[in-house]
Amino acid sequence: MSLSRNLVFLGLLSLTGCSNTASVTSETIKYAVLGADDVTVSAEHVNKLPYASAYLKIGDNPRIFVVLAYVNGDELSWLTADRVMIITRHGRVIKTVGMENDLVMSESGSADPLSMAATSSANWSALSEWEQRYLSGYRLEGKMVSAGQDELDLVTRRVSATRFEETVSMFPGGKSWTNIFWRDPVSGQVVKTQQHLGPDLPVIELTILKPFSS
Repeated sequence: MSLSRNLVFLGLLSLTGCSNTASVTSETIKYAVLGADDVTVSAEHVNKLPYASAYLKIGDNPRIFVVLAYVNGDELSWLTADRVMIITRHGRVIKTVGMENDLVMSESGSADPLSMAATSSANWSALSEWEQRYLSGYRLEGKMVSAGQDELDLVTRRVSATRFEETVSMFPGGKSWTNIFWRDPVSGQVVKTQQHLGPDLPVIELTILKPFSS
């Protein structure tokens, strides 16, 4: 791996901001660049890594392996081998870095049901902006409903997860889409998600293999 590529990754990390609760090292980056297209990892590999890890699929691209590179309070930054950072809060993607049309911000205007461990249905709203098109705060309104249980194979464990389906509408514009979140009823954590980054943007699928533990 070249020095220039190292610097690119370090530059991406700096874009996410810093705080005294943040944690990132060059070793994290080393594990991230081991990612490959169509990757499948073993339970042994996941357990040996000192970092939280996940499978990530963006749109029609092959599935890759990512590691948790940065922690800032409730915000988790997942690093890919192809220079992309996905930032989540309580399982929801709130920002991206390095994509063709980044989600610049998504700020909740009401309590996010994902932060409250909702068990049935709940409403949610946010203001969001993207790097290209839809540049200034668009209002998103979501309605989340519980939609049953699914058995998930998370490599190191199997989880009977509660599936939540969220219908999101954007104002102005009238566009809408559906996000899906799977929550472990025992830990309360989102262990898998399929989310649209925005109108006419690719779906991000994130499957947590080794959850973050503070």
